[in-house]
Amino acid sequence: MLSRVNIAAVVGFLLTLAAVGQSATGIFGETRLPTPAAQPTEIVVGWDSALWFTEFAANKVARYYPPTRELIEYVVPTPNSGPLGITSGGTGAIWFTEFAAGKIAMINSAGVITEYTIPTPASAPVGITGATGSIWFTESAANKIGHLTPAGFTETIIPTPASLPMGVTDDFLGGIWFAEVQGNKIGHLAASSGTITETVIPTPNAGLTNLSSDTTGRVWFAESAANKIGFLSPTGFVSPGVITEFPVPSPQSTPTHVAADFSSEVLWFTEQATNKIGFVTATGRFTEYVAPTPASQPTGIAVYLSGNIFFTELSANAIGSLHQDAIVFIATRGVAGWTTEFDIANVEARAATVFGSQSFTPFFVCAGPCPPTIGLRLPAQGTGSAAGSQAVYRGDFGAVFFYTREDGVLPNVRARLVNPSSPARSIDLPGIRLSTLSSLGMTPLVFPSALRTAAGGHSNVLIAEVGSGSGLRVGLVTGLQLQVEAFSADGQSLGRSTFSVAPGAPLYLVDVLGILGVGNATQAQVRVTQTGGEGIMWAYLITVADDGDIGISTGATP
Repeated sequence: MLSRVNIAAVVGFLLTLAAVGQSATGIFGETRLPTPAAQPTEIVVGWDSALWFTEFAANKVARYYPPTRELIEYVVPTPNSGPLGITSGGTGAIWFTEFAAGKIAMINSAGVITEYTIPTPASAPVGITGATGSIWFTESAANKIGHLTPAGFTETIIPTPASLPMGVTDDFLGGIWFAEVQGNKIGHLAASSGTITETVIPTPNAGLTNLSSDTTGRVWFAESAANKIGFLSPTGFVSPGVITEFPVPSPQSTPTHVAADFSSEVLWFTEQATNKIGFVTATGRFTEYVAPTPASQPTGIAVYLSGNIFFTELSANAIGSLHQDAIVFIATRGVAGWTTEFDIANVEARAATVFGSQSFTPFFVCAGPCPPTIGLRLPAQGTGSAAGSQAVYRGDFGAVFFYTREDGVLPNVRARLVNPSSPARSIDLPGIRLSTLSSLGMTPLVFPSALRTAAGGHSNVLIAEVGSGSGLRVGLVTGLQLQVEAFSADGQSLGRSTFSVAPGAPLYLVDVLGILGVGNATQAQVRVTQTGGEGIMWAYLITVADDGDIGISTGATP
């Protein structure tokens, strides 16, 4: 008779459910640039869902498309122009500044670059923004804010002399915000009137660099010299405004660029000196991740779809990516009377919100109806429960991802398969870190104790593609190509077959040995191997004994 909780040991990577809450971990990737020593600097997400970035030393702008990993570089027509700031315009074009050439340039979808010379000579444009469809930029040497429209250029002088304006952003309400490095102020330009008001930063000589606005109206900024992240509160739409500052945990980290995450109201930033990527909440809760390449100098940063963060690595000559970790389960919403219940514990000494969903990001852009999300606001070291009857699944089965948004520390999650008509038969579902699944790649999963009996006992294999829903594999066309094989206890092949799993979908093979043409067997081995596709695989073996008892095991790596 099978034990009701039959979780096989997985060599080195299966989560022990009681020990899930650990330090924050991230899943990194890197793409090296074709041009040596290109100095990738600023980066932005375009309307074409591609990442566009400037290569300061190489005199190029480049386009990187994550779903296909295609990278194309475009040479700027003006030699040694110093492409620096970059933004996505409202018309779909990409705009960038040419620091050394004193120009504003636009590149269209065909890769054609058009340049516009700024009226003030040697203006040294740095930051640029255009999300609302209007192009605004800073002129660091001319102490001006520039505006480019089809009618031409308009320039506005900043009241503080020699303020050295750098980063710029808009607030989607017609306001333009900019950082004054030497002025140590945040400036606001009212687009309708051209009036500029300024707010002094409380910390002297803070070294303001880059700005980003979020959906609440906060204007975030980095203080590279003071080693702080700050924001101007929504009441700051009129001068003098209210400034909040938070010291970055790592000393002398040189926070450089910032990017607001519209899905969760946190700010991501780069730490150029300490080689880290960080994020912070509006309450000052920090999480930091060490970039994989030493001394890579993370610089520009952008928030992509489904929880992916992309950043430039100035010294490593690469584009880096970061995805937060999560706990993964394959659960059911109600197959044959069974459902899934989740018991969740916040391991932090501060309150936290725990999310669970078939999509990693709670407010992501869906091609169709978005699956509902479990969201529990838990007190410090508090607990909560959620049932699968909340229909967090698109189908009968699905991969569910759990994480804590405020600081990246994973919660404790216990997932139980429950049959209300027979509560004593409830069983625990094994969970695993998303980072572990990512590191396994196409490693086969081996289940050593499958059975099929004349009395009706049988084993089922439940497989899920988790790369799409997690956001680690954006834009998947092919999910998983699989080979499922059965072997006898002494290693003889008993049968094999191939299967396909669509991106984000599950595959449930009922009586897998029967499907593979195997007769009765009590200790058969089932091996699941990914032979193709860009997806990420996770699987359970669900065995139903002769008496109807159920056990679940995970695959071991050979």
